[in-house]
Amino acid sequence: MRMHVPKLRALATSATVALVVTTSVAVQASAGSSPVPVSGPSPYADCDAPLLHGERTYVNAEVEPWIAVDPSDAKHLVGAWQQDRHSVGGGASGLMSAVSTDRGRTWDRTTLPFSRCAPGGLHLERTSDPWVSFGPDGTVYAISIAWNISNGRNVVASASSADGGMTWVAPVIVHTGPDDLGLGDDKESITADPIRPGVAYATWTLLGLASDGSREVNGELWFARTTDGGATWRTRRIYDPPGGGITLAAQIVVDPTTGTLFDVFNYRRRNRGFQEVVRSDDGGATWSAPITIGRDLGIGASHPNTGDPLRVGNEVPDVALDPRNGDLYVVWEDSRFSDRRYDEVVMSRSTDAARSWSPPVRVNTPTGLPAFTPSIAINPHGVIGVSYYDVRELGSETDTLPTDVWLVKLHPGGDRRIGEWKLGGPFDMMTAPFAGGAFLGDYEGLAVSGNRFAAFFAIANDGDRHNRTDIVSVVR
Repeated sequence: MRMHVPKLRALATSATVALVVTTSVAVQASAGSSPVPVSGPSPYADCDAPLLHGERTYVNAEVEPWIAVDPSDAKHLVGAWQQDRHSVGGGASGLMSAVSTDRGRTWDRTTLPFSRCAPGGLHLERTSDPWVSFGPDGTVYAISIAWNISNGRNVVASASSADGGMTWVAPVIVHTGPDDLGLGDDKESITADPIRPGVAYATWTLLGLASDGSREVNGELWFARTTDGGATWRTRRIYDPPGGGITLAAQIVVDPTTGTLFDVFNYRRRNRGFQEVVRSDDGGATWSAPITIGRDLGIGASHPNTGDPLRVGNEVPDVALDPRNGDLYVVWEDSRFSDRRYDEVVMSRSTDAARSWSPPVRVNTPTGLPAFTPSIAINPHGVIGVSYYDVRELGSETDTLPTDVWLVKLHPGGDRRIGEWKLGGPFDMMTAPFAGGAFLGDYEGLAVSGNRFAAFFAIANDGDRHNRTDIVSVVR
């Protein structure tokens, strides 16, 4: 993310509320599922990138990963992440990807061509918001925003791979935003159509001045479609919010039975936030009016003992579709169950193709401390997986912040818990790069590999100032 929208922070205090969504809070260690290293030494370490005054580049720091699974081979995984994160102006020197053909036991890394630091990349200085998706024919699609910190030029760009993510074609410009460091394209994602080879969809926010004469900044919701495997794209605006309204973190899921597209996003106007969705029954040619999923009462996070800021995934929903029946589930950070004192993880469900939504329920284990940056996926049997970070192991520390990564599994329908497993940690999140707060990513990856869940996430390396973070994977 280019850090246009300010992240709020809150001082966490202890409180607990009865867990609504589960009948058990049993926690299990991830025996036999230790995190597998994915990232490695940066290939961009010697790239000379311009910096803002007082800014630094965290060489060897990897953040904000995403993962996709080949629909025809559950052992074939592809992930992407930011490589060498910058501090003040956002983004990274480049993006990386990695391929596993053995369900995450080993990984092969390659560069993604979205910045001037990468071989064959765009002649742009920074890139961010990596996203990957598999088509039914095995084509892998990747997407990014890229921009110049020196003159504000910014684009949404895509690339594709015909060999399972091992190599990537030259990038294609999907959209060009205004040359303005404070405005432009942001927070894009890409989704391959699950049943139509060569078809994929992109969505993002275009930040600009409102068209109603108010001179307020608003965030339009944009959409693009390719029918030729990413060689060309047709783009259009699909929602222009009222002046001062900002859409953010849009993501499309497709019902493979009906072909309906659902574009879920965060909407914020004058400090009031909502999770919303628009739907299309004709491949993106026309879209419904926004439907509210629920209030977004996320307030962000900070170190509970010191108030030092954390930059986490508030304002960033994640969505998954149950392949058995088309039910939709959305998770996000929210403070409603802590009396607005700290964020936890909530989930809402739709059983009527996004027309109505259940009241949000809490998914994380209540600890009286923040839980943040959730991701969701659903396996072929309807079992729901939700991953997230929390700081439940924090004691009286003020110099460190012990942080863990968890996976909750829920029975189909989401009203009963199967169990919770620790995937990683504890590690000191305060070691992570500073980008408006200690930063591991505005989102993390979670996908389904067969009946199992493939988690793809960033961890901090305690005390290692030359390698602050790494990307790891766990398949559980």
